[in-house]
Amino acid sequence: MGDTLDKFSETLNMIIDDSNAVLTAFQNYDFKREISVHGHGDFKLLTDGIEETRRVLDLITMQRRVAEKALLDYAMELEHSNKLKEEMERVINNSPVIVFLWKYEPGWPAEFVSENVSLLGYEVEDFISKRVFYENIIHPEDLQKIQEELARNVESGCNLYNSEYRVLTRSGEVRWVDERTFIHRDERCEVHLQGVILDVTEHKKAEEALLQIEEIHKKEIHHRIKNNLQVISTLLYLESGNFSDEKVIEAFIESQHRVKSMALVHEKLYQSEDMVSVDFADYIKDLSDYLFHSYSVGDGNVSLRLDIENIFLGMDTAVPLGIIINELVSNSLKHAFSKGEDGEICIRLHRNERGNLYTENYNNAEAKVAMSEKTDFNGISRLQEDKKAEDRKAEDRLTLIVRDNGRGFPEGLDFRDTDSLGLQLVTALVDQINGSIELDTSRGTGFKIIFQELKYKTRV
Repeated sequence: MGDTLDKFSETLNMIIDDSNAVLTAFQNYDFKREISVHGHGDFKLLTDGIEETRRVLDLITMQRRVAEKALLDYAMELEHSNKLKEEMERVINNSPVIVFLWKYEPGWPAEFVSENVSLLGYEVEDFISKRVFYENIIHPEDLQKIQEELARNVESGCNLYNSEYRVLTRSGEVRWVDERTFIHRDERCEVHLQGVILDVTEHKKAEEALLQIEEIHKKEIHHRIKNNLQVISTLLYLESGNFSDEKVIEAFIESQHRVKSMALVHEKLYQSEDMVSVDFADYIKDLSDYLFHSYSVGDGNVSLRLDIENIFLGMDTAVPLGIIINELVSNSLKHAFSKGEDGEICIRLHRNERGNLYTENYNNAEAKVAMSEKTDFNGISRLQEDKKAEDRKAEDRLTLIVRDNGRGFPEGLDFRDTDSLGLQLVTALVDQINGSIELDTSRGTGFKIIFQELKYKTRV
């Protein structure tokens, strides 16, 4: 009996120790250590399943710890992401670059705008609430251009483009912005616009200031060239007084007139608004007045008739053309009329002028084709195509005619092959402006020059 009680007590103590171990494991969430149950008989019934329960609890505890770690890692990443987002927002909002996200819809409603839109006097809520659409802040004069530019880039499949335009602040101030737009197309082919705009007003002002400085420099250059040419003209005039030979004096005077014609081009450029083109109608009038005065026919019987369109020419064309007119008018004043004889010198300059001969040839050819036994519609079509090609070719073509009704050009003399320096200059300069020249002696002497304006090339 005593032995039995001792064994019972020993077993009961072991069960109590095992139970305490289970309790401690529960308290510490530690179910790693295996539990050895020493119970027998009815006591074993009480302890059955404890080891199985431990294993299940150990698995659950491990899964919970993995989940807790994953949640903790995610929370840390989220916190880092939020900090990064906040830092990026601070960078953007403290920068001069304004970020927009627009819908490609009428008015371009904004889905997002950075807080530094306040640089333009607006609030984020103005755009998000649709009280203000993006197109509302674009300058009215630039709006159509921006709309067409955006539509063109979207339709062409472009993903990125830049543009400069003006916007209006809330107070109505005009500011220049440079926009870089990203065109995003989602899986449903819906278009979203992501863009950044930067205020470049001060940069534009600096550009305008530089352009003004450049214009001042150009004016100064043309003014100095004109002055230098006038000095050369005066020197030629003074030097001619040292000679008695009429041909030598005449050569000096002719050179003086040529220099004057070039100086006048630079004077007109100096007076022009764009510093690129010359008001050639005004130039011809001044040059003609100078030549008439130089040859002392201002009060004589020779009159001047001008038929000139309002044409502006670049310096590359104006200088050679001015010398050509100088030579032809000088020749008429020197050789066309006898002393005291009445006469007229006519200068005509027109753009895109078609000669009557071409029109008559076209009409006659068309009539002949139409009157053939079998109407040749293909022939008429070819003629029409030729006429259209000629029309395109005639674009920007200029026609200069210098004519006098004097004694006429000497018979048998080829103006292209003569000892006259003036006519040699004329033919050479006509080639320089890619033109053609014809002589008409039916009524006095007339030169017809057809040419196209030379495109200005930037000097390096």
